[in-house]
Amino acid sequence: MSPTLPNFVYIGPSKAGSTWLHEVLITQPQVFMTRAKDLYFFDRYFDKAQIHVGLFDDLVESPQQFLDDTVDWLGVDRLPLEAHQRAARLRASRARSKRPAAVVKHGANWARRHRSVALIGRVKRSAWVQNVLYKPLRDRPVPAHEDVDYIRARVLPEIEQLEAMVGMDLRARWGWPR
Repeated sequence: MSPTLPNFVYIGPSKAGSTWLHEVLITQPQVFMTRAKDLYFFDRYFDKAQIHVGLFDDLVESPQQFLDDTVDWLGVDRLPLEAHQRAARLRASRARSKRPAAVVKHGANWARRHRSVALIGRVKRSAWVQNVLYKPLRDRPVPAHEDVDYIRARVLPEIEQLEAMVGMDLRARWGWPR
């Protein structure tokens, strides 16, 4: 692999620990990480043999074990986490106003197209930006049981494919009925 390319790529949905993992691994000198984490180049440079599966549930349960599993897979030295690194990075939130959040997202997409990833990284890590644009979710939304059943039925084929691909019984881990 070219030394100019990252040797690790995290893939996951929003609010699933990606910022936290990026911020911790960027301090590990054996892992090359870009300054900004959202580069969208996985399909161009990596194949399935280079995939490590880490679940957000495991990160929440034990950040240190989650990190140990990740760096062990990478074959690099372990990093002991400091107290501030074990805390959640960007709590679940919603935009204070959709328009400014959309403008910032549009600006980030423009910056990606123009290879200004360092700028994206600085803005994303800014506590000021996070506080101005977003407000924390105080109460976790709880969907109705019939909505949960409907969604599970709709995504079941994809979950079964994912389970086969990664070799994990995700439905059992998530407490899905069989």
